[in-house]
Amino acid sequence: MVNIIIRYILNSLAILAFSFLLSLSLNFYLGLKLSSNLYLVFIFIIYILFSAGQVKKV
Repeated sequence: MVNIIIRYILNSLAILAFSFLLSLSLNFYLGLKLSSNLYLVFIFIIYILFSAGQVKKV
């Protein structure tokens, strides 16, 4: 059970890192302000932690 939760958190963090790097590169390319989208990272981290706590045995 713990292995499933850890694997879920790691997969979600990998998606978060990829999305953040993609957004960062697009912000640099398009010349947008970087700090305008940082709150989305924190919202996604809270979502990951909350949903990992909801994982139950089936």
